[in-house]
Amino acid sequence: MGYSGGKTARQLESDTDEQVIDKMMRNFQAVFGANLPKPESYVNTRWSHDPYTQGSYSYYKTGSSQADRNALAEPVTNRLFFAGEATSLRHPATTHGAYLSGLREAENIKKIFC
Repeated sequence: MGYSGGKTARQLESDTDEQVIDKMMRNFQAVFGANLPKPESYVNTRWSHDPYTQGSYSYYKTGSSQADRNALAEPVTNRLFFAGEATSLRHPATTHGAYLSGLREAENIKKIFC
């Protein structure tokens, strides 16, 4: 898995999928060696073009802590529940953090209502 941010991410979003894979493979091969196999599949999100996120994700601001993420995940009177990568302690700023937090909240809801 590879991540890019800032100017590099915006440039990669304008490249074709094939160009992105070629660039990523060169970077991975520089670290892991030339015998690295080609990917069997890939997902290139192009998040800055998504009108709902525009490439955004959470981050730890100077002075913030895990307690802030816990506070974001606190339910309101066991009726309003919050999920999303910003509520994930183990996987913040990732799609899988968002997904796993959704599963977490589904379990919390199930404990209360089932």
